[in-house]
Amino acid sequence: MVDEAERLREIRRGDPYNLWLEALREIFRRPTLGLLMFVIAEGRDDIPELLYEEEVMSSIGSNNVWESAGFGGDSAGSFLRDLLTHVIQREPCPPCLTTLLGESNESLETYPLTADAFDEFVAYHSRPPANRPREMLNNLEAAARRAISRNKRFIDMPVLQEILEGV
Repeated sequence: MVDEAERLREIRRGDPYNLWLEALREIFRRPTLGLLMFVIAEGRDDIPELLYEEEVMSSIGSNNVWESAGFGGDSAGSFLRDLLTHVIQREPCPPCLTTLLGESNESLETYPLTADAFDEFVAYHSRPPANRPREMLNNLEAAARRAISRNKRFIDMPVLQEILEGV
């Protein structure tokens, strides 16, 4: 996934442009490689010239170019819920997870975050510049690592606040 594709706009001509183009050519030429590529930009006008090169765009496919101006509150929450649904096995719910959730009064819908951490995470990622998919993924991963390193079973408010504050 190429999120914030606008950053590639700095690569316009000369050696850097040719190096990136050659690298993309090599990736797309590998017969044993299955690749799905999505490009997310604020608008189609913001997609860099490099990705419009015929050999690159024909590999990406114009239907895999998405416009995303960033998340608002409802969108950020939906994105996070969908992400967690695909990452956490929910059907059938593993017995150890059912026990953990029952003992803690937390919800499977927000797991691995506590309900208040989930709400704070969504609120934080509803504001620019943190309202991009990549920022959400990076912060979720950092919070999960921090919680694991502290032997916590949930990403709770103290862990989340440290990550969001950059501590």
